[in-house]
Amino acid sequence: MPLVIGTTGTDLPGTIPRIGRAFSTSSDPTPIAPASSTTRPASWRPTRDASLIAIDLTMHEPARFLARHMTAPGQPAWIYRFDYVADSLRSQMPSAPHASEVAYLFDQLGARYGEAVTRRDRALAKTFHEYFVNFAKHGDPNGGGHGDGHGDGATQRPAWSKFDPARFDLMMFTGDGEGAMQADPWQERLRLVERALERRENESR
Repeated sequence: MPLVIGTTGTDLPGTIPRIGRAFSTSSDPTPIAPASSTTRPASWRPTRDASLIAIDLTMHEPARFLARHMTAPGQPAWIYRFDYVADSLRSQMPSAPHASEVAYLFDQLGARYGEAVTRRDRALAKTFHEYFVNFAKHGDPNGGGHGDGHGDGATQRPAWSKFDPARFDLMMFTGDGEGAMQADPWQERLRLVERALERRENESR
């Protein structure tokens, strides 16, 4: 069964799962947040960075994990990160919180933001919504299974490439109100999570 999966820029959770605490207390330089002052990044800030570790462990990397396991037997998957904030809220939040893409997915911005909806908000909602309509109809967010980025509607959308487990590419929906396939800017963080979890799994065998 085809899969579309993704996360938001500032996703949940706000607490650190048990393995996240291991990242912040280990002296091994491989984890994201080593405790030793000789290996800890100069920019390390316990509260903010520990929260990022928790999000990577429970949201961003699990999305990649599921996509990898879906594609292993030959099933297609597409992955996204939604980091668009409605124009009316940009002064209050710099990044998209958990589930904030739902109103865009269903193209229901009026119900969520009322008269504050802007043209850019609507354009992003139309694009995001049409990807998912195409996916529901054809099992491919591009529409018709052709991968041409056009689909059934009149909107010209960027082609959304299938997930490649060897790459850290994904469809990004950002502040400019458009989607774009690009390398994940957080790929180094997620590589560390992948390696740490693989090591933990091997040690438990």
